[in-house]
Amino acid sequence: MKKEVTCRGRTDAARARDPSAAASPITRTYTVTAASSIKLASSLNPAQKCRSVAFSVTVTGSGLITPTGKVELKKGSTVLATATLNNGRARLSTSALPVGTNMLTASYEGDASNPAATSPEFREVVLSSGSCNIIQPVLPPVDRSPRLF
Repeated sequence: MKKEVTCRGRTDAARARDPSAAASPITRTYTVTAASSIKLASSLNPAQKCRSVAFSVTVTGSGLITPTGKVELKKGSTVLATATLNNGRARLSTSALPVGTNMLTASYEGDASNPAATSPEFREVVLSSGSCNIIQPVLPPVDRSPRLF
């Protein structure tokens, strides 16, 4: 959020040269940008490969207005999950993390009252023990014999 702050006052510089002179008015305008902050946490660390890991993201706004909008869970520039904030919080999950150490961030897109922000890097470890069992549904055989009506 950007906000302009105007400060008004008088300078006594003219008086230093001439004690009978009136102080001159001064107006300065500054643009102040307040920051949003993001906290990223994991439900399971370390995690097992092929298992879904839930992440919670909390965005604290720059003022009295609760942040709204979307957050993304990223590994580098790759977006792993996206969610909409609800009261400044969101839950995201992914099972797409490879085995090893994954450095993740949460990115907040910002809104009219709160600027965009990115969390510090979060280290999520995925262990290689176990195997990935993909369960496919078993469908009944299809009867393809001709039917007479």
